[in-house]
Amino acid sequence: MRSALRDVYNDVGALDRDETHRFFSRVRLPSGVFKATEPHRLDDLNRVVRPLLPSDRPLQLLDVAASTGITSLEWSEQLAAAGIEHHLVCGDSHVEGAWLPLPGLGDVLLDHDRREILFLELFGRAVDPSGGTRKSALAVPPIRAIIWLGLHLGFSARHVDLVDPDVRAAPAVSVIQDDIFEHRSELDGRFHMVRAANILNRGYFGEEQLRAGIASLRERLRPGGLLIVCRTHDDGANHGSIVKATDEGWLVVARIGDGSEIEDLIAGGVS
Repeated sequence: MRSALRDVYNDVGALDRDETHRFFSRVRLPSGVFKATEPHRLDDLNRVVRPLLPSDRPLQLLDVAASTGITSLEWSEQLAAAGIEHHLVCGDSHVEGAWLPLPGLGDVLLDHDRREILFLELFGRAVDPSGGTRKSALAVPPIRAIIWLGLHLGFSARHVDLVDPDVRAAPAVSVIQDDIFEHRSELDGRFHMVRAANILNRGYFGEEQLRAGIASLRERLRPGGLLIVCRTHDDGANHGSIVKATDEGWLVVARIGDGSEIEDLIAGGVS
């Protein structure tokens, strides 16, 4: 019985780049979005940002909601090619998972705490147990029973990465599990630049949550640090704003496309 999980996660845990992308385009997170990142989708944004980089070296950068981390890796590689010494922290809410084989039935990919189904394959066919909704797959009784059976019969769940293996191996990149709405004291005041691409937008959050996310990311910036807020539209075009944290508030230093759709919310006032 063929299994996409077995194809992607081989005996030594390595992943093929193309297989990784195809697979993660079918992995649905609890938020309802798929864990997939199109390669090179932020290259033009990186070009806009490069002249704005501070002169400090090494640069300390944070890329939040980075999904599989492939665009984080591309940013790091582009900086390295330009001779810019840096360290980039790649954060996402789901960087690890658990693969649970169900002998005779199929395979399940669970989140790190084994409470949510991210991918389910039964009898060689991928199944969306949530029906494409944001409802927890574990709320569906038959699926819950299958998982309960597997866990309680002692089937061994295997730890797996939910990021591209090249990201883990990159010398200038480190990966952390991160929720941008949770305070992380170890990240306070650490970064010259924070990038929030395809996360802080009105399609995902209401105004109160957006303001909370902006405030959380500002705490992670050094004085005078830059926050990049960008969204990739359906046509592939990037629209975003690069804003600088100052004592008086935020200052727009550059835009790509039409700017960020939440620019008006940033600190309640942008110069």
